[in-house]
Amino acid sequence: MSFEANIKAALEKIGDYYIVELKNGIEASGNVASRDLLKSIRKSGVSSSAVSITANRYLGALSNGKKHTSKGPSPEMVQSITRWMRFKGLKPKSGGLSSTSYKKAAFAIARRVNRSGWAGSKVIQKAFYAIEDSIDEEITKAFKQTIDEIIKEMNQEINKK
Repeated sequence: MSFEANIKAALEKIGDYYIVELKNGIEASGNVASRDLLKSIRKSGVSSSAVSITANRYLGALSNGKKHTSKGPSPEMVQSITRWMRFKGLKPKSGGLSSTSYKKAAFAIARRVNRSGWAGSKVIQKAFYAIEDSIDEEITKAFKQTIDEIIKEMNQEINKK
């Protein structure tokens, strides 16, 4: 195999390690409601220089947190919180179980989040740090394999003479 193919194979493994660690970190932090986020995490491409991993866009907010703002919550944020409440089995304090009561409760939660923000779980960084040694190991193996192949080819050329 060529050097590029060896590195690409190493990046494939690294991507797999990272996805497993990221999903485990999300579950361990208790940030699972519908499992949609976990299902969305996947490798979207691997080249000889990078591995691309995609996920639902709110992974960034979950990991990095949100700064406080004086703006009102967006309809998407209220809708996401409403969905989260239903998955977690959280019920509005007043108004019964109607859609309106869920929206009002979700709006209040969203407004509070906007006003105070939150730190985030740092799950993206933690997953990287958890596999850091594996990254070094896989890249080193790829280099070693390439060097071994070059030496083998050189020895075959020498033995032909």
